Amino acid sequence: PANLFVAGFIGSPAMNFWPATVKTGGSLALRGGDEMQVALPAACKAGDKVTLGCRPEHMSLAGKAGPRLSGTVELIDRLGETGFAHVRLASGEIIIVEVRGDPGVSSGSATSISLDANHLHVFDAAGGVHDDDAARAAELAPVREEASCLVEDLDPVVLAIANEQHATLRALCDDT
Repeated sequence: PANLFVAGFIGSPAMNFWPATVKTGGSLALRGGDEMQVALPAACKAGDKVTLGCRPEHMSLAGKAGPRLSGTVELIDRLGETGFAHVRLASGEIIIVEVRGDPGVSSGSATSISLDANHLHVFDAAGGVHDDDAARAAELAPVREEASCLVEDLDPVVLAIANEQHATLRALCDDT
C-alpha cells in the first residue's frame, strides 16, 4: 500500500497496525512491552516513531517462525474452513489473525502470533511508506498517480465512509 490510509481501507478485515519506536540495532519496541526484530528500511533511525502493519492473512496463531507477538485469544469467528481469531495483545489492542482448519487454540488461550516477514509494512510518522529506495519510489509514482485518480473518482459517499473509518482507526490507535 502507498500509505497508511490506503492500507487501512483496502481489504476485509483491515490490516492490523501497531505503533512502534525504532530501537538501536533495528528492533521495534511496541506498546505493552513487546519487542520485535524486523528488517527495516535504512532510513529508519533509533527513536523514529513508525507504524508496523500486517494483514490478517499474513499472520498465524501458535506460529514459531518469523517475528512474533504474544496475546490471548478473545474470540474465534468461524466462517467455514476459514475464520478470524481476535487476539488481545499485552497493550490491550485487539488484532485479527486469519485461521484455517482447527487453529489448535480456543477463547481464553494464550498464544503466539507469527508474522510473515515478507508481508510486513513500515509506515513513517506521517503515514507514508517508510521507503528509502528512490528508484523504487520513482517506479511506483505512475501507479500511485493512477490510484489517486481512482480515489478521486470514488462515489463521495464511499470516500466519506473510508475517511471516517480511517479517522476512527487512527483515534483507536492513539487512545491505546
